[in-house]
Formats: sequence, C-alpha cells, structure tokens
Amino acid sequence: MTDLYLNNYALTFSGEVSLFQMRGAAVDRTRQELRQLTGVHVFVEDDHAYAYSEPAGVEVEPISEPLIPVDNLRLWAVRGALIDHCHGLGMEAWFGFGGELLVIGATPAVVEDRFRVEQVLVLRVSREEYVDAHALLTARHRTQWRSAEPISDPDVRARAINQTALRLRGDGPRRGRVVRADPDRLVLVVGEEEFEVTPEDYTLAVNASLVAGWRGSAALGRLRVTTGELTVSGKRNRHGIADRFKLVGDAVRRLGTTVGVNGGGEVVISRVPIAIRLEDGG
Repeated sequence: MTDLYLNNYALTFSGEVSLFQMRGAAVDRTRQELRQLTGVHVFVEDDHAYAYSEPAGVEVEPISEPLIPVDNLRLWAVRGALIDHCHGLGMEAWFGFGGELLVIGATPAVVEDRFRVEQVLVLRVSREEYVDAHALLTARHRTQWRSAEPISDPDVRARAINQTALRLRGDGPRRGRVVRADPDRLVLVVGEEEFEVTPEDYTLAVNASLVAGWRGSAALGRLRVTTGELTVSGKRNRHGIADRFKLVGDAVRRLGTTVGVNGGGEVVISRVPIAIRLEDGG
C-alpha cells in the first residue's frame, strides 16, 4: 500500500457565524447588482441575500446561524472568514470566479529585471462525501507576472493600451483593460463600464510576448527560470510539479490551523493534507 498526498485539507467547523441578511433584496436585483450596490460580496438564496461584511445602501437584519449542518450558505460564510483571516495576516485575498479564493502574499514575490513574479494561492472550500470532515480545503498554485513599476512609469505607460491593468491600491476595479493612459489619468474598461483611475494605483499584467518584445528573449528566459518553468541551463524543469506542490503546502501552513469566524465560530484546518491510499499492482 502507498499513500498519495494531494493539496487537500480537512476542515472542521464549530460554533456560530454572524451574517447580514437582506430580506427580499434579490427579488428584482441580480447578485452582481447587489454587489455593486452594497460594496461587498453577497450570497443569494431564493429572494434573500446575505453578506459576511456589513453592506451599505440596503436594509439589513443581523442574524446568527450555527456552522453545522453544512450547506451552501455556511460554505460561503467560511470563504468570507478565510478572506478576512488572510487580510489579518497581511495578505491580499479576494473572491475569484466559481467561488474560488485568490491569495497573494502567502509566498514571497520575486523581482526579475523589470517584472514581479507573484505566487497566487488558489483555494476552494467544498464538500466531499468520501472525506470524513465538514468540508475540504483544496489548494493549488498559479503564477502571476506583472510590471515591477506602476503604470505611472513612462516605459510601462507606453505599453499599457489594450493590456490588463492590476490594482495595487485604492478602491477602483481590481483589474480592467486599459483604453487610455495619460500621465495623470488611466481609463479602464470592465465589462461595458469605464472607470477613470490614477496610474500610480495600477500596474500592468504581462505575458511572454510582452516581456520578450519589451526586454528581449534573455529577460524572458530569466523570468521563466524564476517561475520554475526552466532550469538555469534553459531546460524544462522536470521537478516543477514537485516544487509547486511544496510551494502550495508551505503557503497553506502559513495560514495557520485556526480561522476565526464572525460570531465566535471557528474553522480548523488539518495540519497535513489528506492521503489517498493506493494498492500496489500485483
């Protein structure tokens, strides 16, 4: 028998969670409309909406719910608690697509040439019927490349049009396509909306073609070594998968083992990943 360890960690819930309920708020509004109105991430169920952080612009009713039995609302609340927990540790964290959580700062970033390589920890909280736990924390790794300087830098600004801008600070959109880049004004498009923001508050997402066109193939090669795609000799890194597995495990351990929940509840993260036992052939 052999054990296969995956980046999945058992979660145990206890206590209660405090939420803000918006009764009937979802009768004539979509979740996206409610999010824009309230300024917070919301969960919609039937005609009602819920927020983990206090929303603005609508009437709310504070409620308290036990974290068990586990359902979609409780899982969503735990995601909110994880985001607050990451913020408390000095990390950047937010809701991504499909209920995933994205965290930057659990692993140190690296600067190479004029680019910054950020390790993104992607987390998912879900139920798994074959695991004896209230829920499962699944972690994986993603790398994000961006310019080391903000778009206020003339060299960065000269390459910004039709590229993706990433927010560094402020309260503008997290990301958007650049349609205008002036020394003191940046115009972003997000969906069908335009936003005017400050160039100092945004940096530029970069890819291989932009790096090579701007700084040359040698800079691109060094960047790929930094991300672990290539070895220093320029060959494919055969240990890349194992390196990323360790990177994710180290990042999850930096979260600690206990996450506090609004209302006094707690989420405990198991110290070691779940092992799947495999039978040897023959």
